[in-house]
Amino acid sequence: MLKFTTLFSGSSGNCSFITDGRTRILIDAGVSCKRISEALRALGEDAAAVDALLITHEHIDHVKGVDVLCRKYGIPLYANEYTLHDMALSPKAAESARIIRKNAPFAVGDIEIAPFSTPHDAADPLGFVFRDEKTRKRLGFASDLGHVSVEVSSALSGCDALYIESNHDVGMLLTGRYPDYLKRRVAGRNGHLSNDDCAAFLAHSVQMGTTQAMLGHLSRENNLPRLAYDTGINVLRESGINAGEDVRLYVAPASYKSEAITV
Repeated sequence: MLKFTTLFSGSSGNCSFITDGRTRILIDAGVSCKRISEALRALGEDAAAVDALLITHEHIDHVKGVDVLCRKYGIPLYANEYTLHDMALSPKAAESARIIRKNAPFAVGDIEIAPFSTPHDAADPLGFVFRDEKTRKRLGFASDLGHVSVEVSSALSGCDALYIESNHDVGMLLTGRYPDYLKRRVAGRNGHLSNDDCAAFLAHSVQMGTTQAMLGHLSRENNLPRLAYDTGINVLRESGINAGEDVRLYVAPASYKSEAITV
């Protein structure tokens, strides 16, 4: 059984936690080591017991606490070659690194992990599909993607549960305070996923078997949790899907633990 929780989610920092009760994995570390350690303690977990830290990409809101976490607790660091190259790691933290490759599954304990490419303006960004080797249940994780590519759709197809970016409301972005160049970046095909595009993919995913989904990486400037949730619910309803019966939908909070998804 896999249990997934976000500890931090959004432009101010990202970190998630997944466990099968034996193996403990962090995904990204975009806030300080101290805050991550405290968030884990609130879950009844110990940072020193974490078996792996997976990195999606090198942007600061995903890697801010990596170096200290790896040095202090000796957590093995998993990232691909290009991401590692663009991270500022101390020699001690770099010693803990294990290079992973897209489309090359590996295992940490009894959790199998399949990395796949995501379309984002980073060196070589990844998403992950986690599978419990005993139950065969799968949870897909896709943060920071400008659009749902064929590769993303294929990787996440049939997952029992999803964490997926629902970054911005298009109207709020276009009329908001961001300068034009940043608006173009966020809305671009290698930027961030809008509520509308996320909801459309979510409807497809539910039709393929997803029964739980968490919307994450919401923009503080260009989105609202209720807006992301309502957009998802409305698109699901238009597709003949009943939220609460066919799928349970959650929104990841920015700076405290989310509700847990268990599959």
